[in-house]
Amino acid sequence: MSNPNPRTGRNGPEVDADNYGWSLVQKAESPLDESTEIVRLDNCHDHPHMDKEYLPPDADEDKKEWLEDDYGFYRMRDYLLENWKTSADLHIYYNE
Repeated sequence: MSNPNPRTGRNGPEVDADNYGWSLVQKAESPLDESTEIVRLDNCHDHPHMDKEYLPPDADEDKKEWLEDDYGFYRMRDYLLENWKTSADLHIYYNE
């Protein structure tokens, strides 16, 4: 079991693991529907990156933004907690 993060008291990996990530989702209105992923930060594909799921398929902007190598588990979480509103606003702009 991993040690709690001293800033939050939550458990997380002691070292960065492969294939982890953080997502911001819009909860489905019905339990029968799927939630909508808005943005995801993960380290799949051997490098940390952000997937801008809010962008429509025909957007001029790339959906994948490559991040610095030092974006680990907690830094990704902190980024998402600090910037979730911007991603939610962009999701509304592009999709509603």
